[in-house]
Amino acid sequence: MCIRDRPRRQQPLAHPFAYALVKLDGADTPFLHVVDAGSEAKMATGMRVNARWAQIAGYTLDESDFTQIGAWHALIHPDDRQRSRALVQQHFDGQLPGYECESRIRHKSGNWVWVLGRGKLLSRTDDGQPLWVAGIQLDITARKQAEDALRESERKLSTLMANLPGMAYRCLADDSWTMLFVSQGCTALTGYASEDLIGNRTISYDQIVHPDDRQGVHNQIHQALQAGAAFEIEYRIVTADGRDRWVWERGRQVDGASGNAGVLEGFILDVSERKEADEALRIVSREWQTTFDSVSDVMWLLDSQSRIQRCNRATTELFGPCLLYTSPSPRDS
Repeated sequence: MCIRDRPRRQQPLAHPFAYALVKLDGADTPFLHVVDAGSEAKMATGMRVNARWAQIAGYTLDESDFTQIGAWHALIHPDDRQRSRALVQQHFDGQLPGYECESRIRHKSGNWVWVLGRGKLLSRTDDGQPLWVAGIQLDITARKQAEDALRESERKLSTLMANLPGMAYRCLADDSWTMLFVSQGCTALTGYASEDLIGNRTISYDQIVHPDDRQGVHNQIHQALQAGAAFEIEYRIVTADGRDRWVWERGRQVDGASGNAGVLEGFILDVSERKEADEALRIVSREWQTTFDSVSDVMWLLDSQSRIQRCNRATTELFGPCLLYTSPSPRDS
């Protein structure tokens, strides 16, 4: 409060609000102060704080001259001092309705403590100069640490998502599969930017699904949701440049309430190369079977246990349909 000496030898208080603050000296309120703000010189000698404020910085009131605002400024992190002072001045100049600033102060142990300062000018002199100001200071270190931990977690997740060879998503379980979140892999997979799909801004994911596969996708996903199970499906999408692409998707419902569409989270991976390889293998196998069947002699392929794996048409015409994988060879019968 507006004093010219240490708290135990204070002069009479000039502002009525100051008397209410005196009663809180023993309270657990983090930081209370009223200063004569008429000038830097007055602010330097007109400050009062309670014991809790000193405790935030690891001190007692007797360990430092906290009636001197310079002692407080000395504790503020060098990177925060100019911004703090600028906000105070903007409030004094009428540009801000109050003062509010998050800053770091040096704890007695040497580490930095985050505090949130809030203050307001109470009165001015007859010529309009700032006279009295009051405020509180809150220790927000735990909140800041939680925010830092959250940012680090989000950074790691973002890095992971950016390097996944596919698209992670969060969407509504509606007819459009309205996207709420789409990872950066969206562009490589679909040809559309993430922003194009979120909220169906440019196109819905349902429109990207191949027309011939849409109903099947809806049916399979809804069957899984009704059973409360995860779903795993393969289908085609049509990319932004008009190409068909095979994808594999796995997801499940993670949120939903009565009357709501529910929310799905999952991952979609491009499996076009595997599908193309499977198709190429089928073509080769079909061509090989055609060549195999063109041979007029009886021919069959056996596994290590003499079970028929494959036979040609001449064999089936002579011995009847082959019981693949389970039948002994005609030679052994």
